[in-house]
Amino acid sequence: MCNFTSRPTSASWLNQVEVWFSILQEQSLSGASFTSLKQLEQHIDAYIKTYNDRAERFV
Repeated sequence: MCNFTSRPTSASWLNQVEVWFSILQEQSLSGASFTSLKQLEQHIDAYIKTYNDRAERFV
């Protein structure tokens, strides 16, 4: 049996995701070192909380 999935015809939502991951890389992960996946998860979670507290609109 085949399942068909409708995909968006525009990738503008993907551009926003790429911008956000670029910000995460530049502001939080660049130069960082982690000894475990759990440590990385905690670091990213803390960054997201701080980011959301200070969030501004993408222009």
